[in-house]
Amino acid sequence: MTTLPLSRPVWAVFACAALAACGGGALDADDSVANASDADARATISSAASPGAVRLASANAAGAPGNIGGQVCDISADGQQVLMRSPSSNLVPGDSNFKDDLFLKDLATGAVTRVNTTAAGVPITTRLTCHGMSQDGNWVVFAADSGGSGQIYVPGPEIELTLMLKNTRTGELLRVSPPRNSLPNISGFTFGSITPDGSRVAFIAQPTTSYLGAYNFVANGPARLLVYDRPTQQVLDLSATALLDAGPGLFYQTNNRAVISPDGRDVAFDARRDQPAAGDTNGRPDLLLVGVDTGTVRLAGLAPHGVSSPAPQRFTADGQRLVVDLQNDGPVGVGGLYALTLATGGTQLLLPFGQANRPRAYAVDDTASRVAFTRNDPATAQRRYAFVRDTATGSEQRADRSATNVDGNGNTTTFAISGNGQQVALGSSSTNLLRLPRNTFAWQVYVKTLLGTPVAP
Repeated sequence: MTTLPLSRPVWAVFACAALAACGGGALDADDSVANASDADARATISSAASPGAVRLASANAAGAPGNIGGQVCDISADGQQVLMRSPSSNLVPGDSNFKDDLFLKDLATGAVTRVNTTAAGVPITTRLTCHGMSQDGNWVVFAADSGGSGQIYVPGPEIELTLMLKNTRTGELLRVSPPRNSLPNISGFTFGSITPDGSRVAFIAQPTTSYLGAYNFVANGPARLLVYDRPTQQVLDLSATALLDAGPGLFYQTNNRAVISPDGRDVAFDARRDQPAAGDTNGRPDLLLVGVDTGTVRLAGLAPHGVSSPAPQRFTADGQRLVVDLQNDGPVGVGGLYALTLATGGTQLLLPFGQANRPRAYAVDDTASRVAFTRNDPATAQRRYAFVRDTATGSEQRADRSATNVDGNGNTTTFAISGNGQQVALGSSSTNLLRLPRNTFAWQVYVKTLLGTPVAP
């Protein structure tokens, strides 16, 4: 291990081709949320998190919905902090850049904080991407161009896409990924995960490649597994022992994942390459763990099972299990999302990937007791709905459903489930989840409080 030195989106334009058809548009002067006379609408939007309740997250501190809606990035462990991306100009005062920004909504107080800014409050918007946050919402990871001279951010020409860590309470902004020129043959960085307390961030440095013809690429250098340590503000390079798929002269792969444990001591990763340091010589894709402070590599304990390449997704909060994606098969012969018990190698099927009605995306709570996912309407395949599966029983409930149990009449795009498994944040075009002001833009961010209590399997 070594230490390194340290426009508005298309969906917002085309989500509603005609405002009259999909409910989009600017707020009228007499809209209900903007006036105290319609107390019922205001109470609905700010309602408490009772079972089945739906709350509007893409709203400013006064309760007015975002004028161009928003999409979900993440939700805190307690379901009270929602991180979202939105081009709306009315979520915080003085937002006049007419571009996407990242906002943190506090559902308990109604306060909204713009996240993608320097400590001096200067917005950072070029090639902005939201990645995630600590479980309390105090630290947010996002990517954007670093600005003029390659500094953390100086307004100027585009320089390079940089991972950044923002303290949402103090405004402190830290650079996570090192300058590209500090590492040989590096083309960019891919976010992996952040620890629950925001103290460490795992990510991958992608190598530059050469094209040999016939769709054949080779890496000019190794893909590097890196960890940013916030207390020391250093980048730890684990690539001496943790060998990712891409290496000098090897066929280039981009599907490696890096997932850091809750205590920040281990990173789970997947690789097709054998790992001599771990005694791995089977010539198969494997799931491995590397110690952040020691560089020691070991097999994660998932027995060879078939053709799927195991892709780590997250650790459970106790660090004892690792959620793994096996696309085409698994230990019980079914492709799906599994929880691997690291101490024993035992597995539990959390969510099967049926070919006829395959989930499109998913997120897992802290105990792997609930999985939120989206699935296309099997009848028309034109709409995408949100579901939550209880992994102990296999029962499912619709997440895009109103407080009176009416299914949403629109599409769900982005979503996240809280660590406690009790809330789901979702970006939806449904117009019947809440009573909103007339002509509200259709795509908004909602938080649904789920029915029942999650039971850890």
